[in-house]
Amino acid sequence: MGTVSTAASVVIGILLAITGFFVLLFAILLGEISGALGGFFLVFALLFLAGGVLLIAQAQQKPSAAPPSPPVTSPQPPVMLPSGTTTKVLQPGTIAITPPGGGTITVTAWLQAPGGALPIVSLPQTFGRDDFRNLVPSHLLSAISKRHFTIGFDYVSRQFVIWDEGSTNGTYVNGVDIRGRGPVPLKYGDIIAPANVIQLKLAASAV
Repeated sequence: MGTVSTAASVVIGILLAITGFFVLLFAILLGEISGALGGFFLVFALLFLAGGVLLIAQAQQKPSAAPPSPPVTSPQPPVMLPSGTTTKVLQPGTIAITPPGGGTITVTAWLQAPGGALPIVSLPQTFGRDDFRNLVPSHLLSAISKRHFTIGFDYVSRQFVIWDEGSTNGTYVNGVDIRGRGPVPLKYGDIIAPANVIQLKLAASAV
């Protein structure tokens, strides 16, 4: 459509310019007979010429290219452990972390709840609705997303971290909604409240 419109503008512009040229000649000839009449047609001739030249000039201008759209990238999950790191569950809630160069460290973590406790058995570990079926009343369980939040471990800073998995009703750490904030530092004693329907305390044991 853009090419057709440009070509039509050029053709109309040329026709207007040619018409203006002939009207100009006629105005000059007529001006020798009647100056007033010649001046009248001279105005029309100039209008035709100006319109034709303007249309042709606009048609020759190339439209500015739209800026390229930024590439769409999918968010990548945070990587907290060095590539090649192995983890081994020594017992529920206790994990040995060994990076490629050695230097094994052992971490313990449980999520204590009013009706029980959930051990950390992998790093990272994602928690969701099914994990809390025995801890949350059935009428509140639907507020928790299927994949709600993840707890990981930052080997460099030697601390636990938590991030929201795009939950519907948010993940609250010590009363603050962490949705969209990425990995947030987590320490023993912090309170995690998925959808604000249950309070979980990060602890070093089940009790």
